[in-house]
Amino acid sequence: MDSNETKNRLKELIGTVGYVLVMCQLRNVKLKIDPEKKLVTITEDTKKHEFSFDEIEQLVNE
Repeated sequence: MDSNETKNRLKELIGTVGYVLVMCQLRNVKLKIDPEKKLVTITEDTKKHEFSFDEIEQLVNE
């Protein structure tokens, strides 16, 4: 696999947000996706950031 194929495969497996976190080599960062509550939670050390699916969709479509 070439580098682009590897990047695309990684994005498929962990999603774009996970890919960005991995590529930025952020430590102590956890990504949680809750499809029932429709929330994405990113925890960095003790800071917790929650985003609804609707918020993310709105940002993507801007």
